[in-house]
Order: sequence, then C-alpha cells, then structure tokens
Amino acid sequence: MRWSWLIGIAAIGGGLLWLDAGSLPGALIRLRSILGELSGTLLVLGTAALVRAAWLWHRGRQAASWPIASGTVTRARVVSRKLRMGSTTYRQASKSTYYRPDLAYRYEVGGASFEGMRVRFGERTGWDKDHDKMARIVAPYTEGHAVQVRYDPARPQNAVLEAGPAPYLLTILLFAAVCLALSLAGWLR
Repeated sequence: MRWSWLIGIAAIGGGLLWLDAGSLPGALIRLRSILGELSGTLLVLGTAALVRAAWLWHRGRQAASWPIASGTVTRARVVSRKLRMGSTTYRQASKSTYYRPDLAYRYEVGGASFEGMRVRFGERTGWDKDHDKMARIVAPYTEGHAVQVRYDPARPQNAVLEAGPAPYLLTILLFAAVCLALSLAGWLR
C-alpha cells in the first residue's frame, strides 16, 4: 500500500472522528476511547508481527553459516493474474492485474535432489500490483544459469539463494511498532 493511501485514510478517519465528536478535544477523547477498546487486539497483532520479524531475521542470519551447494535456476519469471476486486453481485467489479515472482532452482545434497523457491527469508512473494517490484526479485537470476544455494544441514530441503533478512522485514517491524505503540496509547488512556 502506498504512503499516500495511508495518509488519506488517516485524514478521512480523523475528519470523521472530528465530525462525530464536534470538536478537536472531543475527537481526541473519542480516539483514546477507541484505542482503549482495541488495545488488546493491537497488542496481539504487534506481538505476532514482532515474533515473525525476529524469526525471519534469525533464520536469515543463520543461513549465512549454512553449507553451499551448486544449483541451477529452473524458473525465473514474473507471473500475472487478473483478480476481480469489488462487488461481484452484479459483475460491477473491475479486474486488476496482479504479479508475483516465480523462481525455482534445483540442487543436490548427499546425492538427493531438491527444489527450492526461496530467495531469502522475508522476501515478498505474494501477489502485488507493482510489476517492477516483483521483477526486481527475479532479475538477478536467469533460467539455466548456475547459482550457489545455501541449505540447512539439518533439513536440506530448506534453502535460500541469499543469506540475511530481506528488506521487507522493515515493513513488518514498522507494522509491529505502530501496533504496539497504539496498544500502549490505549492502555495509558
């Protein structure tokens, strides 16, 4: 989601609170009340996001010490899909095109063959409207080319092409921080 959308949603929400309360101090009191009601939910969401981010960071750092096997890229492309958004009752919804990276590689460990699809821990691989963002994930890899694969020695089917956490991890941390800060604000009202 783009920042302009988030700012717009916050502005609309703030305006609606102001209209509902009739004044700025009234809107702030109403906002604190809402945060108080949602503080438990925000605490759970923030904690879950923080635990997820910590796990991805730990696994990314752990992958740096994993053994390396030679591999070959078997797929490196961006796939698209038309998804219907909005009301489907009267077929008024518009179809939008979404993209995701489709990357796969084969490697061998101890005579057994494996297929991996993870670039690194925490990399965004879901559907997104931004084709260029998804293309940047697969750009360094070309079908048929050799790659170095880092694999978990305890479970060789777990592998990555790049060690360390992905930049997307910062988005998860930001989400966790906002949820926890709003939860704290709700508890302190």
